[in-house]
Amino acid sequence: MEKLEILEHFIKKHGNKINAELSSVKYCQNEKMAMVELTFNTTRKPVSINLDFIIDDIIKDDESSDHKSIPLFNPEVDIVDNARSFLDLDEFSLIMCIDQIFTEEAAISVNNEFFNKNKE
Repeated sequence: MEKLEILEHFIKKHGNKINAELSSVKYCQNEKMAMVELTFNTTRKPVSINLDFIIDDIIKDDESSDHKSIPLFNPEVDIVDNARSFLDLDEFSLIMCIDQIFTEEAAISVNNEFFNKNKE
């Protein structure tokens, strides 16, 4: 499995919103799957999260019903391109998909901002 360390990129983009307990964030993929691997200062064993549930597009059938979903992270695509796509996820998507990447306070703030902006 190929792995790219991306924690520094998250810190550069999101600053002190990133969970200080994170010691590593790796985007990982092989020919069959894409995942993110989180390592915390408090544990030795990383937490692996399969990313196949994050959908890029839904293909409709002839009756306009959902036919097939296309994952955002295609393991056949270059790992660097997929890692960039992961880094480009907005903060709300990140808190909804990946637990503990942000501090609890930052996650609450991002959630509140999203719902306040979208309730109008």
